[in-house]
Amino acid sequence: GTAPALLAIGWASSSVKGKAGKFFFQFAGALVIVLGLFNIQNGLAITGHPLTWPRLNFETNATVATSSSAGFVDPNVTLQNGMQVIDLQVTGSSPYYSPSDTFTVKAGVPVQLNVSGTGSGCRSVFQIPELGLQTFLDGSEQTLEFTPEPGTYAFSCSMGMFRGTLNVIS
Repeated sequence: GTAPALLAIGWASSSVKGKAGKFFFQFAGALVIVLGLFNIQNGLAITGHPLTWPRLNFETNATVATSSSAGFVDPNVTLQNGMQVIDLQVTGSSPYYSPSDTFTVKAGVPVQLNVSGTGSGCRSVFQIPELGLQTFLDGSEQTLEFTPEPGTYAFSCSMGMFRGTLNVIS
């Protein structure tokens, strides 16, 4: 997928001369650095330690999970037979995780994570590296069960490009 773009850059670098050529080389150098940073970010996400970049959130009615003495509120997590149940679907377009890419659960309470959908390429794998969880998406529902400890865990595709967060509170 990247070969045509790289061939075009190679052709352009040999064809552009003068001031335009100087500008092109500076632009291409900066672009290579930015792409390298994104690849480092993806590599860290695969290990379960993604860098978090500031995000602007323009949603005014977004539901935020909060902790309190009575428990927590996350509309995407249900309690069934003593287990916290998350139903997550991997989709083919943005947003890539439905109903959300952020979930909050309680520590020490078993979690049943039901992952469904079919992905292509790297999205055909769902993983939470820090918890040692990984499953292949083949169209049927995959169930992952675990009991989390407090912390923040990243989940992603196999290349770390499509990420989400599992927050575990005490």
